[in-house]
Amino acid sequence: QTEELARLEEQLTQSNLGEKVGKPPAFLARRIIEMAADVDPETSRIILRDHHRKPWKQFVALMQAKMPTPDSTAVRGRQYQHASEVLADLAILRKSLIEKGQSRAVAAHVYPVERSLQIFGFHLGKLDLREDSRYYEKAMVQVLEASGIPDAADYSSWDTDRKLAFLSEQLETRTTLGEMASGKLELPADATEARNILAWMRVAKEYAESYGYDGLGPLIVSNTYNASDILEVYFFAKEAGLTYVKSGEHHLEQLVVPLYEEGESAANSEATSDRFLAEPIVQRSHDIFIAMLSYSDLTKDSAPLASWWYRDKVIRGQIRAAARAGKPLGLFHGRGGPFTRGGGPTNHLLNSLPPESIQGGAPVRTTEQGEVVIQNWSNPLTGLFNAEQWLAGAMFFAAAGERIPDHDEDFVAIMDDLADWSRDFYIEEL
Repeated sequence: QTEELARLEEQLTQSNLGEKVGKPPAFLARRIIEMAADVDPETSRIILRDHHRKPWKQFVALMQAKMPTPDSTAVRGRQYQHASEVLADLAILRKSLIEKGQSRAVAAHVYPVERSLQIFGFHLGKLDLREDSRYYEKAMVQVLEASGIPDAADYSSWDTDRKLAFLSEQLETRTTLGEMASGKLELPADATEARNILAWMRVAKEYAESYGYDGLGPLIVSNTYNASDILEVYFFAKEAGLTYVKSGEHHLEQLVVPLYEEGESAANSEATSDRFLAEPIVQRSHDIFIAMLSYSDLTKDSAPLASWWYRDKVIRGQIRAAARAGKPLGLFHGRGGPFTRGGGPTNHLLNSLPPESIQGGAPVRTTEQGEVVIQNWSNPLTGLFNAEQWLAGAMFFAAAGERIPDHDEDFVAIMDDLADWSRDFYIEEL
């Protein structure tokens, strides 16, 4: 982004001496004074001196000085922390140029920089933070034992209701479990899982404090079997300081996404989503709900025919759960490359989805793995074609309405029998 700003500065040659452009608008001049105070005095003096007849160049040069780079000359704490701050200044630049009749310069030079920032921010791509539910469960045992919770060693054997009651109580308490125990959670050296989770969550917190959440994706829980698997993530986020307190209650900025992978996980998915979406911390923290489905693992577990049917049932169940919770649903399709792992043309995937699988206000995502990354995105023309496949598929889905109606009872009964027979035969052959 710094390089794009440098190219933008080169293009802005407008002078305040010409009759056509004249003096800059007062709001641009005020912002130049404000930004000059954010940069060290020597850098500010050089920029204002070298471009004293070209205020738009001054403005962009000061923006470059405020970028969060290792050689930034901004006063400590005054560099840009979030891409939204850069976009706000670019909006000022755009407005000032348009007022001076420079719409062509805006279209040619300012809009591309704005669009790049809107898409990539400071981060290029989001980093999803994914961990297995069984890993979280081991970490829970370690934390509870270190905190002196009775029966902590048997946490894995607690039933779901007991786990949820405990976790809900902890998440509605202002203090952390470590603070209640001794003021600080002292974990033993062999508590590897708990130490690792708390460590990377604290790194995520530091990143968010410095650059915002634009570069952080959701917290994904592999092998989600029940609602407590999800709430354990909120629990650790609170212990690590990743949550924030508003009106006396803990909130989590990042979404926590269940990943339904194989037979049992998929079969229980609707009830699981219902239970965790009803939790107060989930209700108050998030306006949308995202669920992830593993196409490849479900196919390996159940064979192609059964997996496609089970996946259709999971998707319809998530649609119902999201509707009951009053939240738009976003589906994250965890597809492999070949057809046997849930792959295939993207527009075919979108066209096969049940009604309401794509909803306004929530994203639709899919994974690209292994050789598919090279095949689909190895050069700009191929990448553009595949991006158009996504866009065309989504637009067709939105425009076509209910292409695939809800299944009637007879169809469901027949498909259940076929899927179960297919899965049993597949397992027997293995």
